[in-house]
Amino acid sequence: MTLNNGIDEKVLLVSKRGVANELRKIAIHLARQISRESLDEIARAFNVGAYSSVSGVVNRTDSQLRAESRVKKSYQQIFASLNMSQAKT
Repeated sequence: MTLNNGIDEKVLLVSKRGVANELRKIAIHLARQISRESLDEIARAFNVGAYSSVSGVVNRTDSQLRAESRVKKSYQQIFASLNMSQAKT
């Protein structure tokens, strides 16, 4: 399934050990920031093993957003596309 912004949903739901998936991390971070879902619910939605893994992703992504302009730019673009799609509905 392809999401409204052209991202294949499989990219967000699959994780391979040792392979960075920036879009997945950003999606998990956004889910935590803009939804009322618990860490456990987000873990289930993204096929993450445990709620503590979600917490770790959110904390690491926070650090990356402060330190890496490339990650911050990607995050802002995805956030903006979410806002635009919400405005259309």
